[in-house]
Amino acid sequence: MTLLMRRDPLLRDAWGIQRDLDRLMSAFAASSPSTDLMARTDEFAVPSIDVIRRGEDLVFHAEMPGMKSEDIDISVAEGLLTVSGTRSSESTTEESDYLVRETSYGSFQRTLQLPTGLDPKSIQAEYRDGILDIVIPGAAKSTESPTVHIPVSTHTQERLDTHH
Repeated sequence: MTLLMRRDPLLRDAWGIQRDLDRLMSAFAASSPSTDLMARTDEFAVPSIDVIRRGEDLVFHAEMPGMKSEDIDISVAEGLLTVSGTRSSESTTEESDYLVRETSYGSFQRTLQLPTGLDPKSIQAEYRDGILDIVIPGAAKSTESPTVHIPVSTHTQERLDTHH
């Protein structure tokens, strides 16, 4: 004897909605910076970079705590300065029992546009106490440009109509 079960389409739709909500909430939780710090430990935060004018030089000042200079690579190609590196996890012989681990490890890459006309061989870099300073001699004077103020009209639509 075969038992036939009648499926309730409303119940089936309710389970589908529940699955969709679960998937949506999981995606939201994964993208939220305040949730589950433990899940974010394998992502390496891209270093913060300040650009400073020192006389005629530009200095890129990057925070890279816990790295070694040999783990940092700096290159220039086609007017782009690329800083990349890898921050390796400290290996310990005994298993550590982290309660919260916010330190991130892994690879990163930052690419910055350089002013035109620079000699890449003149660029200098120094890494000390978790800070990378990249000095680009003479770059500050090539970034200066006159400020042009553009007047703002309140009759934009009329102006747009006359130009078409």
